[in-house]
Amino acid sequence: MAVRAAGWLRSRADAWRSGSVRAQWWLAATLVLLILLSLVVSLVNHDLMPLTAYFLWLLIARILLSFRPLVVVATVNAVAGSVSLLANGTSPVRWLAVVEFLVASVLVLYVAGRLRSAPALHAQRGPAREAP
Repeated sequence: MAVRAAGWLRSRADAWRSGSVRAQWWLAATLVLLILLSLVVSLVNHDLMPLTAYFLWLLIARILLSFRPLVVVATVNAVAGSVSLLANGTSPVRWLAVVEFLVASVLVLYVAGRLRSAPALHAQRGPAREAP
């Protein structure tokens, strides 16, 4: 059983390394599941899973995922982080933290979208020339 599980995990990792779309979505689903588990922990005891944990999930997703799966994971993460923080009280400081968290999520998606379109922009401009 353990050998079969190790082989299955190895095949998933190899598919992710090759850039497989299916593997990207599999990883996105895994991250969404982990984010939802974090939300449950946070709702039970907020001290165990503060808002900073959701920043970590966002950064992990940005590193590992291509753009479309990243959008899905970032959206779920933004909702989960906001619910986690506001479920434990709604003071002005908490609202400000939620707004800052949502702005950070949007910025991560903006940068990822720009990086995604960067090769196309460079191809349209042509090779760089030196000034005379």
